[in-house]
Amino acid sequence: MDDDRKKTQDYARAEIESGQKRKQNDDDDAERKDKERLMELLHKYNDIKDATQRVLGALAVHEGVTVREMHRRYNLPLDS
Repeated sequence: MDDDRKKTQDYARAEIESGQKRKQNDDDDAERKDKERLMELLHKYNDIKDATQRVLGALAVHEGVTVREMHRRYNLPLDS
């Protein structure tokens, strides 16, 4: 009887450890996916910001003012 009990305990312990490892792997995978998504969003943000700066630059040239003045007109933050 003790042998069966020990086998059951060993099996239960192994299952718990296996479940913990799977959870850790799932957590690591979710964290990696979150980081990839964040990088995607940062790239999109930077692309949009770059396009906006090109448009503001073109408008500034057309109106004969500085880009800084365009930022002031449209209440946009000035990058340092």
